[in-house]
Amino acid sequence: METNLLIKNSIERLKKGIATDFVNLEEVSLITKILKREHVPFQIFRPFPDAEKVIIYNNNPPSVILFKIISKEKLTHKEILSTLFSHNIMPHKYGDIIVKDDCYIIILASLKDYLIFNFNLVGRHKVTLEESPITEIIDYHYNYDELIFLISSLRLDNVVATITHLSRTKTEILLNNKDVQINYAVNNKKTYILKENDIISIRHYGKYIYKGIINVTKKKYVVKILKYK
Repeated sequence: METNLLIKNSIERLKKGIATDFVNLEEVSLITKILKREHVPFQIFRPFPDAEKVIIYNNNPPSVILFKIISKEKLTHKEILSTLFSHNIMPHKYGDIIVKDDCYIIILASLKDYLIFNFNLVGRHKVTLEESPITEIIDYHYNYDELIFLISSLRLDNVVATITHLSRTKTEILLNNKDVQINYAVNNKKTYILKENDIISIRHYGKYIYKGIINVTKKKYVVKILKYK
């Protein structure tokens, strides 16, 4: 229901020439499908090639801020995300969180002053924010581990069981508990057939990209899956 409302509001904004907030890849697919059908022109602002949260706009590029998070301690993606949640900042108000040698968050410009004055702790670590040019991350790419599996079916339950090394029964529990997402939307349909570049998120087991079949043996598929580091 919330997704449907988001899609509807985003379409209405774009028809008025107003950019969307940050939207994930599943939402992008739904929004752009409608825009194309209704012949509404649009462009996509993507901060870096692998960005999973983007902004759809018409003519005027969106106003965003890139903050480098300065800390004496090593920060994790989970800690930064939890801090944003603790400030009641909705996911559509910020883009990807980048954790490498330096950590970055991309936000809508409307949040700039609030974060400068309030984003001073990540977990127990004191931090400060330093505004940086968005071009600083333009060539950033996520790091992955490449995994090769031999599987009998491309069904979601089979692939999840293979990735997690869980039994089919425990895999069904994951699906029924809504612990599995495909392209950021909960998917508990065990018979769903994976498509190339589907993003699989499994609570407690990580995030993966299904890259497709690379070979076929007798009644088996050799598939490549990338795991986010």
